[in-house]
Amino acid sequence: MEIQYQKYTTSSPFLILAFFLCYYVNLNSQDTFVQFEGIIVYKSKVEILKQDQFSDYLLKKYGTEMVFTVNDNGDFRRDTKGNDVGLHYSISKLNTTTNYTKYHGFDTLYTYSSAILYDSLLTLEAGPRDTILDIPCESIFAYMKIPETGEYYSVEFYYAGYPSLDPELYKNFKDGLADVLYSISKSFFLKQTITLPSFSITYEAIKVEEKEIDEKEFLIPKDVPIKSVYDSN
Repeated sequence: MEIQYQKYTTSSPFLILAFFLCYYVNLNSQDTFVQFEGIIVYKSKVEILKQDQFSDYLLKKYGTEMVFTVNDNGDFRRDTKGNDVGLHYSISKLNTTTNYTKYHGFDTLYTYSSAILYDSLLTLEAGPRDTILDIPCESIFAYMKIPETGEYYSVEFYYAGYPSLDPELYKNFKDGLADVLYSISKSFFLKQTITLPSFSITYEAIKVEEKEIDEKEFLIPKDVPIKSVYDSN
């Protein structure tokens, strides 16, 4: 059965009210938030919804696990495990709102600004509940559009208030809709499913470990070429 989506623009009264309420709550209670420092290990699973010439690559691109490492300043890195093609790792620095991404088979770090939401948010609403790591979770459902291609996709973000985060640190981090989602969840996701026309990718937490993280984890390699994804040369 095809799901019918009710679409909203970012200027709709619904979203304006939701964002205002989230901002007001954060403004009056931000001192109570504790930023988690440690690692979250997710199992990753790709489901092919429509076979095409990229299907085999997509099954390998996201690996079998993703290790999410975050420090108390909010910087984080994502390491993809169990693959030799596609995503290798990415590092996100909050002080510069810059993301650095490395792919297997390429000696270059590709950068883009995390302060820009490149896709259009159409719908934001409460989603279904689930239980992850024996923890009851709420979810946020977002329906998005990619302006360049006209394609639509959805994001299901499951959260439980743990591992907690300080949303103030991510207020300018718009990549992946993080600023909006984190202002509501006050925590990192325990499960997330992104569904595009041809495939879906699901990350589900299998381990959460609070620990002090060495700042070396977030150093940008000096011996690797760096190139903006906007550089056509």
